[in-house]
Amino acid sequence: MQEQYLATCLTSGFSRPMRAPQRVALATRQDEFKLLQKPWQGILLLALHEVEAPGVDEDDDDGPATPARVPRGARSRRGRRGGRSSGSPLDHLPSVDDVLNDANLPAAFGFAVLTARKTLEADEWDEAHDAPLQECLDACLKDGVHPVWGDVARRCPLLAQMSGFPEAAVTESVTDLGALDLTLAEISGEDGAEVLALIEAAEPMVTEAAPKVALNTLLAQVRARKSISLDAALIDLEGPLSAVPVVVAQSLGMPLPEASIEALASVDEDLANKHRDLADLRQGMVSDWNASRGAGSESSLNRMRQRLAWMQPDDSAANLDSVTLEEGLAMLETASAPGPVVDRVRWWHLGALVNEGRQEDAVTSLTSLSVDGEVDANALGDLVVAIDSVEATDWLAGVCERMEAPARLQIAVHASLPFSPRMTAFRSLQDSGFSFSVEAFDDLIPVMLEGQEIRRMSRILIEDQHAARHPWLVTMCAHLLAARKDIELFHGVRAARLDLLPSLHETEPPSAFGAKTASLIQLLEGGDAPEDLFQDIVQTKSGLLAYKQIRRALLEGGDGVVDAKVLDEFDQALEEGDLHPIDRGLTNAITATLRLNAAIQQVQNGTSNAQTVTLIDGLMAGDNVPTRRIHAIRQLLFDHDLPLPSLVAWYQDHDPRSPWSVVARAALASSEGQHLRAAQEYGRAAKQQGAVDAEEDNEFAFDFEHRVALNRKSLIHYAFCGEWKRAIDLVNEEPGLKTSMTERFLLYLRVSHTAHNGATDDATRIIRDAVKEREVVLEEDDEGEVRERTRIWYNEDQLDLFLAYPDAHPIPLPKNPFIGRVMAAKNLSSQRRSHRRNFDQRYAQLMDSAPVPEEVYELARRAADEHALTGLMFLERALSSKRFRLMQQRQIENSMRSLFIMKRDDIAVADRRHLRHLKLSPLVLVDTNVLVDALLDRLIQRSGRSVRAGLAIDANRDLHHHLERLGASGTIQLMLPNPVRHELTSIARGGKVLNDRLRETFATPDDIEAILETTNVEEALNDVLSSFETWAKREERYDDEAMEDDRVARLDAFLVQHHDVYDEVTAMKRQRGAPQRTAIGTGAEVYPEKEDREIMCLAMRLAEIPLEDFGAVLVATRDSDFTLVAPSMLEHLGFGVIKNAQTLNQWSVR
Repeated sequence: MQEQYLATCLTSGFSRPMRAPQRVALATRQDEFKLLQKPWQGILLLALHEVEAPGVDEDDDDGPATPARVPRGARSRRGRRGGRSSGSPLDHLPSVDDVLNDANLPAAFGFAVLTARKTLEADEWDEAHDAPLQECLDACLKDGVHPVWGDVARRCPLLAQMSGFPEAAVTESVTDLGALDLTLAEISGEDGAEVLALIEAAEPMVTEAAPKVALNTLLAQVRARKSISLDAALIDLEGPLSAVPVVVAQSLGMPLPEASIEALASVDEDLANKHRDLADLRQGMVSDWNASRGAGSESSLNRMRQRLAWMQPDDSAANLDSVTLEEGLAMLETASAPGPVVDRVRWWHLGALVNEGRQEDAVTSLTSLSVDGEVDANALGDLVVAIDSVEATDWLAGVCERMEAPARLQIAVHASLPFSPRMTAFRSLQDSGFSFSVEAFDDLIPVMLEGQEIRRMSRILIEDQHAARHPWLVTMCAHLLAARKDIELFHGVRAARLDLLPSLHETEPPSAFGAKTASLIQLLEGGDAPEDLFQDIVQTKSGLLAYKQIRRALLEGGDGVVDAKVLDEFDQALEEGDLHPIDRGLTNAITATLRLNAAIQQVQNGTSNAQTVTLIDGLMAGDNVPTRRIHAIRQLLFDHDLPLPSLVAWYQDHDPRSPWSVVARAALASSEGQHLRAAQEYGRAAKQQGAVDAEEDNEFAFDFEHRVALNRKSLIHYAFCGEWKRAIDLVNEEPGLKTSMTERFLLYLRVSHTAHNGATDDATRIIRDAVKEREVVLEEDDEGEVRERTRIWYNEDQLDLFLAYPDAHPIPLPKNPFIGRVMAAKNLSSQRRSHRRNFDQRYAQLMDSAPVPEEVYELARRAADEHALTGLMFLERALSSKRFRLMQQRQIENSMRSLFIMKRDDIAVADRRHLRHLKLSPLVLVDTNVLVDALLDRLIQRSGRSVRAGLAIDANRDLHHHLERLGASGTIQLMLPNPVRHELTSIARGGKVLNDRLRETFATPDDIEAILETTNVEEALNDVLSSFETWAKREERYDDEAMEDDRVARLDAFLVQHHDVYDEVTAMKRQRGAPQRTAIGTGAEVYPEKEDREIMCLAMRLAEIPLEDFGAVLVATRDSDFTLVAPSMLEHLGFGVIKNAQTLNQWSVR
């Protein structure tokens, strides 16, 4: 073949006239040149350069020979050691020894090389080599040579001698195309050794130059483990050799050459189909998955087909048995297949294990699954359900958070799955901000109900705007939503509840509700519930009786209060029953609210004790305390300063920056006697910004009214601990305090502060100035003329009241240094009558010894003959001194009562408030805002409808119950001012106010229409007007006298004096609506409306006269026009103000 390659190159080089370098360039670009072995390339170069033999001088055989013609650039140059440069054609020729030692070389090749060496290297020629040269010549002449040598002789003068050699017949080498073992081609192309074996076997069989060259290049690349490529020349290979380009294409992962695969198919269709299948699998195309999967493992081609088939499994694999799938899994794991592919097969394997009943293996397989990325969560859920194992359920709950959102949603709504994974998936979705569709939310309702996820449900209802479709859920959430920082959510739920209450009656409860859920919600809303609601749960007679009492308390006419023992029996009976989780939560809310109602009633009635406070504190236990309960309890805290450690802890855990946290800490400090800390905490709370006011939630906003109340508490506690300077500073910093405290208390602070600083004389002067009075008298001078003279005198009665002042509080104020300064002022009074001084001295002597009731009474009686209030105050001071035994105290009280009966016509009602131990009944004037609540209750009761405004008691809106109860018992007397009667009648007949209030109840539109029926309203109105008018001796003249000019002027002066307060009140009221205000003179309209001012004047008139046995005149109202200046009204106008049951109780038990 070398002679044939040489002939092709020569023909190419001399294809057209050109210079030697161009001939060389053209010839060496031929594929055949690449196949020429280097020794043969030397012969080609000699011919291409047309090398000539060196010339010989004819005249002198021994002379120097003429140099041979060598092409430019190819001249021989000797190196330092006599060697030739690399530019000589001889460089490519083998040495003489190489020729002599290779017996396989053609004789013509040997003759050409030896002749060239002998001719061109004559000086180095060894004559011993002449014999081999001759042998080559003889062989050529004998056997003939390849025709190419004649062409060489023509082109290369150096070898011209060879032109005379006879030509031998040329026989072409025929390759047996079927000789290639095609089992070598059953490979995947990934194993380099297998590819090398195939190429090495094919290379000798390739004769054509182009594919031969390409194959040789490929062979070198494979042997060197370099990257390979598929030369186009290889694609021309036919027959079995066509397997080579097919395997190379597989190795490169490229499409199979169509011509090659067709050629292969012509000799081995089965092999060609296998390669087609492998190529398709690599491209992600599966034609027959089962055939590929079952290819076997005899060859790398089949193994690769199997592997790739498992890497792209067909859905039909889900029906295979667990053993087959396990084999596939092993194959995939060995091949480090992508996780999702492995997991998909593992899911099928898991399903097969479940179907075959191999539960233990199924759990092991399940817990090894990866759920990252996309997962067929619905199928997974079915498997977990089928396995029915705690381990499987726990595993799913632990891994579902890693799933994509759609998969988590499938888990969450999978109705057959246990609760734990569904709840975990749902929480994860919501926490990631997932927005739930209508369908998804409906499917999640059972999960949220079972988990009592009220807050999460509320967020979806309000934030995702699903509330309108689910009035029952909204109403339930409004009752159970636990308190947290996000108070806006609670306000949103409450507002939605108010809007949806009418539709509650027209909407079927959700099917996911427990058997009792709807009925329990109705109970919480004040509606009716079946009498046998708990018949299937409560198995004890006492439990059933307890439920009947609970139900009765919640129905119309009920007071919402149940005895604690009854609730305990009911709770105990329920523990043995199987209640739906949400039903248990609602039931707990009902019983807890009933317990709170009872505690509130006890606190308001003044019958509470440590056990009551402990009960209230216990209702704060747990993390999910309903917001409504928190608000009710913190209202109690605000009104009554209850020590509630659990409320302090709750705020510390959930909302430590809330101003309510500070109020709770202050109340706790107060109960522990830490008055300084309590004062500081109350003051700090007053300076914080509270939440937006939401009246229906009983939620205080720290507006002006409540800041004044907090500062008032702070001031009182500063007084308790003797921090006089801080108290005075607070009064100066907060002007509103001056109206919320009595002038007597402010005097007490100033005197104590001044005396504490050592200025005792100044302190005494302050007291004397406080009781100093001026009187203009007419008297004759020495000349007998009548002149006016201003007489200054000191009110001894006021000084006597000052002596009893520190003990006149539920918690006595520090007596020193105030009492000492009062005594000093009494001693300095120059206008004291001697007998009055004797009374004081005698009382002091009695109290310093062992006093007996008879002596004290005799002293008081004698003093009362001169001044009734003075004599009775001696008895009041004696009873407050704690110097007498119980029997003696009762004796003094009886004596005091007898003395009062004798002297009552001399003591105005306003002065009687100091006579605490007489326990005189107050006369209460009831304002319209209190009566509206009473009228609403009457309307509902008379309609026969079971409607309440909710279960929890609002202490502010429950005042009318206490007033009516105490009025009916005679403990207090009730009176309705004419303006109140007119206003209530107007409200009743107008309907709007009552309609708005009824919309807040569990009342249908039909209920509201029946309740507001004209006859019902009129009868209810008359009932209220009569029930709250218990004073039988009322005279119309009192109403007429009330508006006398002097009294009106006094009231106007009082209101103007408190202008700053009423300005704040007006601003506060305008934030809630458009209040009716009046002006005084040319001033701004910031003062109470006309009707309220008439009530004030009437109360003033009644307090000025010695009215029967009344101990005080009070106005029952929630109006801040009264409540914010209540202490000043009591001190200057003579009447008090009650705004809730607590303040009512303080007056009624006196």
